[in-house]
Amino acid sequence: MLGDSPFSNRLCATAGIESVLEWLFLRDVLRPHGLPEPRRQASTEAGRVDCLYDEFGVVMELDGLRDHQDGSRDMFRDNEHVLAGRKALRFGFTAVARDGCRAAAQVARGLRKAGWQGRMRSCGVRGKSGCQPCSVDDRDLEPPYTQRIA
Repeated sequence: MLGDSPFSNRLCATAGIESVLEWLFLRDVLRPHGLPEPRRQASTEAGRVDCLYDEFGVVMELDGLRDHQDGSRDMFRDNEHVLAGRKALRFGFTAVARDGCRAAAQVARGLRKAGWQGRMRSCGVRGKSGCQPCSVDDRDLEPPYTQRIA
């Protein structure tokens, strides 16, 4: 889990969070950008996945170093998802921790292509490492954040 605190361990277990990367993804990518939360630690015919949007057929995998030394297993699982008609998005630790806005934009585009009617919003953080608004495509922002950021 995330530490030795019984409270944080219970909180993360309740939310289906099993790693620091999964916690960062929720904290820095999904919630601040107004994206829907997936079902976590979901089982599919291809195996267990980190995040699943059942209604949109989108799977997201968060690749930390500990459990992803051999990418072949992950590739086979991704292939099974594609063969089952799902879309798979994959994010590593650096993408989540240092470029959360760009990751959020890809999540939003993937969900919209699969039928989500929502819109991503800007997290409003400027100049923070890990959240560079200029990396977010204008099409992925809710008003009033539709101005081109130079």
